[in-house]
Amino acid sequence: MRLNDLFEAVNESSINQLRSIGANLASFIEYDLTNLMHDSFGRLVDNHADKPFKKLKFVLGSRKARWFNANYLSSRAKRIQGIQPALVDALKDPRFQSAKHELKTLARLPIQSHTPTRMATEQTSSKHFATLVQLLPNVLDVIGNYSTNGESLKSVASRIRSAQAKFSRALQKLKDEYYGTSEPVRRPPTVPRNELPGQQATDVEGIVNQTIKELVPKQLQGEVRNKIARADNKLAALQAELNRLGIKT
Repeated sequence: MRLNDLFEAVNESSINQLRSIGANLASFIEYDLTNLMHDSFGRLVDNHADKPFKKLKFVLGSRKARWFNANYLSSRAKRIQGIQPALVDALKDPRFQSAKHELKTLARLPIQSHTPTRMATEQTSSKHFATLVQLLPNVLDVIGNYSTNGESLKSVASRIRSAQAKFSRALQKLKDEYYGTSEPVRRPPTVPRNELPGQQATDVEGIVNQTIKELVPKQLQGEVRNKIARADNKLAALQAELNRLGIKT
């Protein structure tokens, strides 16, 4: 066997591995992850869980992390061939330069042998899962342009994109039904800083008018209002007028 033939054989093996794990990823999102989302959310709602979507995010993240950990690195002990060696192999092929950024990112995802807690490990792996879902379809499309049966690679890429889009829509539908609206919750607009003094002045004026109405005799109210209107500190002026008239508050 010539060296070139050996290279082509190894490269084809890597392409098959990318196709196989890509199809596995699409099926995982379409069925496993989607079913887990509905089942877990149903249990959370039935049990009246506080902040159900926060808890659901944790459950889904944990499951994504387990899939990534089982399918990214190879393990001789477990006889598992992961996707990472195939990505490294494809990165060396000059035909796939248009996907070099995606290949380099996916082939070099930082895998820590030890993290302080299991939660930290799962959070990292869950983020890597999201990166794989985002970038792998483009890798498969590019490799499909140069490979035998390239359409099957492009079909897998399309399945991953479609599965992720359907999953996102299903999750959004759960949120819409739970909160009773398809519109995003809008916070009331904050008052700009330059409007605060005017608002404060309005509040002070309301206090002054209400106090005069309740405590000052009607025949004197006009006179008191005129004096206070000319004062800079209206609350102090109001107190001074009440003192002058012998009105106790």
